[in-house]
This record gives sequence, C-alpha cells and structure tokens, in this order.
Amino acid sequence: MDKDGSRLGLIVLAVLGVAFVAIGVFAGISQVSRTLREARLIESLPELDAPAVRSLAPDTPVAVTGILELNEDRADAEGLIIYLEQVWAIEESEDEGWEGAWETVYRAMPTTTLTLTGGSVTLRYTSEIAIDGTLHENRLYIPEQGQKVEGIVEGTIRHVGFKTGDQITVVGTTTAAGIMPNRVFGGDRQALLWHFEQRVVGLRITGAIFGLVGLILMAVAGVLLWRQPKAR
Repeated sequence: MDKDGSRLGLIVLAVLGVAFVAIGVFAGISQVSRTLREARLIESLPELDAPAVRSLAPDTPVAVTGILELNEDRADAEGLIIYLEQVWAIEESEDEGWEGAWETVYRAMPTTTLTLTGGSVTLRYTSEIAIDGTLHENRLYIPEQGQKVEGIVEGTIRHVGFKTGDQITVVGTTTAAGIMPNRVFGGDRQALLWHFEQRVVGLRITGAIFGLVGLILMAVAGVLLWRQPKAR
C-alpha cells in the first residue's frame, strides 16, 4: 500500500474509533437515563387494589401486580394469552462465523382480565407492548433442515409469554375501561425493579466496552499517523 493509501486507512480507523466512542456514550448515557427514569417512576407509584384503580382519572400512570385470569378464547394453541411471536434469524458475523437472535414479528396483547386485591381490572388491547420477565415458551414450527446456531434451526418460530394463573406486573395508564398497558412483566414489582437494575448494569458495561474499543482505535491510528514519514 502506498503512503497516501496507508494514511487514508488510518484516518478511516480513527473515524471508526470516534463512532465507537459515540455509540458507547449513547448507550452509557441516553439508554441508561431512560431506563432509570422508567424504574424510578414505577418505584414511586403506589400499590393499588382494583377499586383504587377504577377510581383513578384517565391517563393516570399505574403499576399493578396481579394474576392473569382465564381467557381461553384469546389464547394461542398452547394457552398463551399475552405473548411475543418470534423467529430465529441467523446471519454471518465477521468475528464469530454465524450468530443467531430471536426477532419479534408479532405482539399479542388482547383485551383481557387481571385479578387484583378487591376485584379485577381490564387490560386493554394494544399492539405496542414490552413483554419480559419470567416467560413460558412454545415452539410452533421447527424446520426439518437448515443452518443451526446454538442448536436452533434458522426459521424456527416460537411464542413466549404468559398463561392463565401467571403473576404479572402491568405498567401503563388508566382508561375509562381499565388499563392501557405499555409493559407486562412476568413477576412482582420487586422483580421488575431488579430487572431494570440488571439492564442498567448491562448497558453501562456495553457502553464502556464500545468506548474503550473506540479509544484504542483512535490511539492506534493517531500513533501510526504521527510515526509516518513527513512529506518533504
């Protein structure tokens, strides 16, 4: 490679380092801040029974823990009522060969019923919902052949979610007819807050790794550029 080509390559390396640092800062500040805000909001909300929820004005933030009632007509073939439909997608990785991940293609949050102390409340239908925590898993379809990663065949379809009798924590806002959820978590409120704590730790570690890699790339590019012969 000639001198100009080498210099251009080092400049690209430095720019890549800046990009890694920017990603690290974004993960370490923006995402962490948003997660902490949501966790603090949930922690600040009172624990309510069914009559208290029904007495609230519309659009009031709530976080309630209860038991998912029997809703057979709204369940999938394996009894899941609130669930994610996911497909196992595989792509080639430059560093590790092949890697796989579950990609969500559908979110099922039908109008259903949650039992609280003192009665029950209605959870309203929405297509925008975060579902996490302790989940049941059903494999709906497994291809007979194909690329495998972690022992799972590409194109495998699964449902993960909640069945009748599960304890769930629902975060959302009140409506005239119940609660419009934006998050459903498998477990109680304390488990949800612990989940947020672990997520913050993970985001900070990810941000630190990206930032460190970026600084290393910038330092290497800077040193090599400085050591290049000066034009005469």
